[in-house]
Amino acid sequence: MNFSVNRISWTVIFVSPLSNALIDRTGKRTLATTSPVERCVYISNNIYGNKLTKVIRHELGHVIMVSYGLLPDIFKLVRDGDVIGVEEYICNFNAEYGDEITSITREILLS
Repeated sequence: MNFSVNRISWTVIFVSPLSNALIDRTGKRTLATTSPVERCVYISNNIYGNKLTKVIRHELGHVIMVSYGLLPDIFKLVRDGDVIGVEEYICNFNAEYGDEITSITREILLS
C-alpha cells in the first residue's frame, strides 16, 4: 500500500515475523520498523486487531517525524540523552493516546 505525507511517498509492506526488515536500528526484532531511507514501513503479518492499529499508529509517528523534518528538533532538545528512546516514547504516546485526544477534540468542537 502506498500513501503520501508532506508530498513524500511511503510504502507499507506486511512481512513475515522472521523478516530481517523487522530488526530495528538497535538490533532488536520488533513488530514493525520504519525505514526513512527506503520510505517504507514494514509490519509483521501476524498481528491483528487493536495491536495492529497501535503498531500502525506508532510507525506513522515515525513517518510524520521524518516527512516533516522533525527529528533534528528532537535531537536538539535531547542533546546528549537517549534520542531513540525519546522518539519511541513520542510514537508510543501517539499510538496509545492519539484516538482519545482526537475523540475529545471532536466532542469539544461539536459542543
